[in-house]
Amino acid sequence: MDKKLKGLYEFGPFRLDVTERLLLRAGEAVPLTPKAFDLLLALIVQPGHLLEKETLLKTVWPDSFVEENNLADNISKLRKALGEGENGQKFIETVPKRGYRFVAEVRAQNGASAASDVTLLPATPIPAVVNGTSATSEQVAAVPLRSEKSAQETSLSSRINPRRRRVLLVCGLIILAAAIPIYFSQKSRGQMPGVTRYTQVTSDGRLKRDAVVTDGSRVYFSEQLGGQMALAQVSSAGGEAVPFQPSLSNANLLAISPDGSKLLIRGDAGSAQAAPLWIVPVTGGTPYRLGEVLAHSATWAANGAGITYANGGELFQVMNDGSGSRKLLSVTGKIEWLRWSPAGNRLRFTVLDTKTLSPKLWEAAADGTNPHPLLPNWNKPEGECCGNWSADGKYFVFESARNRVSDIWVLGEESGLFTRARREPVRLTSGPINFHAPVLSADGNRIFAIGEQQRGELIRYDTNTRQFVRYLAGLSAEGLNFSADGEWISYVTHPEGDLWRSKVDGSER
Repeated sequence: MDKKLKGLYEFGPFRLDVTERLLLRAGEAVPLTPKAFDLLLALIVQPGHLLEKETLLKTVWPDSFVEENNLADNISKLRKALGEGENGQKFIETVPKRGYRFVAEVRAQNGASAASDVTLLPATPIPAVVNGTSATSEQVAAVPLRSEKSAQETSLSSRINPRRRRVLLVCGLIILAAAIPIYFSQKSRGQMPGVTRYTQVTSDGRLKRDAVVTDGSRVYFSEQLGGQMALAQVSSAGGEAVPFQPSLSNANLLAISPDGSKLLIRGDAGSAQAAPLWIVPVTGGTPYRLGEVLAHSATWAANGAGITYANGGELFQVMNDGSGSRKLLSVTGKIEWLRWSPAGNRLRFTVLDTKTLSPKLWEAAADGTNPHPLLPNWNKPEGECCGNWSADGKYFVFESARNRVSDIWVLGEESGLFTRARREPVRLTSGPINFHAPVLSADGNRIFAIGEQQRGELIRYDTNTRQFVRYLAGLSAEGLNFSADGEWISYVTHPEGDLWRSKVDGSER
């Protein structure tokens, strides 16, 4: 009997939602590529059974011919994502020269099936764009967030209110370029949001960076085009990214006005020097320069009546026509990424240590007094930056780098008679994708961020065609070395860092 898999599967601390194509660990989403998710699903519906390599290849890649090293590579990704079970027991067992077996106990929930006569729900493929021996990619995707509730409460909430909340994410260095919306679930007083799903929004394969901003219906960002950074826009529901104001070359997107009608742009994005600021109407019209202001970063005031800009370690306030500049404060380091609280009573920004290049979040009063680190001694070494407030001022999202992985964190800001703001940040994402520059949608239900995942591709030079072609199906690896007899190769998978040996054709790995 042929049927679609559905329902929920639980094993160890994990819950796998087939319909949402989501893996959760203790309520926190575990990012997986579409094929890694399909592979995990194929394994857990037949726990304790040996699945031959050929069977898994046909199940996960039904319409493609792929080599075994692709299967091994995805198994490696799953093991890193799942980690160790209780008593050090691994979830996925390797049966030498045969295949793999899922060894943990699996509990099927909500009508889920553990039968072998099933077909997997199709995944949306993420296209790859290769440049030399490594690849950089960005895609727009969605990550749902849920409140800190019990599993029962979460399930009930999803049935009562099935509306999905998205977050935009842009990925780089993964052989894909993307933005990803993250969905916030309903939040009652005192509860913090959590990630529940990633949804791909773009698939153009172009590098994206700097700020990501939205006016509700559209998402704006900077992407690399023809060797320079250019402005682009895409529907917040996903689709094809299109150029925006092509007359502005090498543009660095900084912010969007509070009413969503104008973008704030820094010219000469490739320069480390302070550069002119430009204001660009989102509905069309001619961009115009902000007086004679030169800045590294800038943003609008909370009420839109003026612009705050940074030049080196100094902050200034100026009118919207570039007149009346006055100094607010100065710090040691380089000030970047300025964001006012919705109430306009606090200003947060990133201070970059010019010696170590380590970023740190800072905060100051509206008049520039009492500038101080926002999270002193919270992370060693420090690596926090690029924060944004929710429109209601209840949350502040930012990125934090730990062990070379950058994730999205949220800080609760709301306090009242019976509640107090949660001053300890809560992690929203947990690798393997690096997330950068998160920003909340106007309705507070989505987060837009930049993400990256490093990948590579082995290629070889074909002397007959005089072209570079993929080697070992484009395996993401580095440090390739041949044995003296030319029969064996060794390499290190990237970015996992695992050392492997195989025949030159990829067999006997």
